[in-house]
Amino acid sequence: MSLENEFKTALDSGDVDSVRAMIIASIENDTTLEDYQEKIDCAEHMHGLFEEQNDTILHNDTSLWTKDYLNDLTSDLAHNFSRERLEALKQVALHINKPDGPPKKTGRDILLGGLAITITGFVLSHTSLMIAGAVVITGGVVIFAVDYLKMRNRQ
Repeated sequence: MSLENEFKTALDSGDVDSVRAMIIASIENDTTLEDYQEKIDCAEHMHGLFEEQNDTILHNDTSLWTKDYLNDLTSDLAHNFSRERLEALKQVALHINKPDGPPKKTGRDILLGGLAITITGFVLSHTSLMIAGAVVITGGVVIFAVDYLKMRNRQ
């Protein structure tokens, strides 16, 4: 990923406010934080970028890390752009944007798994594998249909 021209220009011209705004935006807009890391690596030694942390308390308790707290941290950075507050914003953003457990299997995934089992049973002439595969395929079709109906009802 390369730095966009606006960021390079702001960095080269010493425009601290623009660099700060683009660093914050990169946290808000990129859940992987790759863009943020690239920007912070380039701007870290910019004169005047960081301020000393003020007395505002930063919460370490993840149960308090909500979207509202994320918004508060973002707003607070406008008044006190400290390394500690920026790191807190990054950690809260990562916490809020993390997936809720392992990826959910879709009906399509289950259907394909059942198909693989059925084909394996057919190739090996193993009736019980073919029956098990057919059962899994049926389950996959049902889950696919339910997911489709849920999606359709949301629209």
